[in-house]
Amino acid sequence: MTDRGANVLAAMKDWKHVSCSAHMLNTVLTTLFDNLDECPRLKGLLLGAKELVRFKKSGLMRHLKTALKQEVSTRWNTMFYLLESVLSNFNEVSHILMTRGEGYRMASVDSTLLKVVVPFLEVFKAASLELEATAKPT
Repeated sequence: MTDRGANVLAAMKDWKHVSCSAHMLNTVLTTLFDNLDECPRLKGLLLGAKELVRFKKSGLMRHLKTALKQEVSTRWNTMFYLLESVLSNFNEVSHILMTRGEGYRMASVDSTLLKVVVPFLEVFKAASLELEATAKPT
């Protein structure tokens, strides 16, 4: 059982190959995130949330109860963690940015859409965590 990397598949050509379910699940989400041209609100939400992480660099992070999380494309579930952190800090970040005259930075970060997307991605997170177990068969 392996990922579906071309090099791995080539090396396994003489063996029966089984694709890793956790890798396949991650590929589904990666493909979704990379093809959002027909979903401009969702695409805007993801881009806007990623932009908010720059909030960390402004020194204003200390005013939040919890940190905003960075999305890293090579790490599973980080889009979930990013959006979850934006949702949990939404009111505080919005207030701070409005106070600074930077409320425009929240324009594409729709809290209603966040409340739909975060639970949707949470299902994928739970499944990938269950599938990537190392101490038991999956």
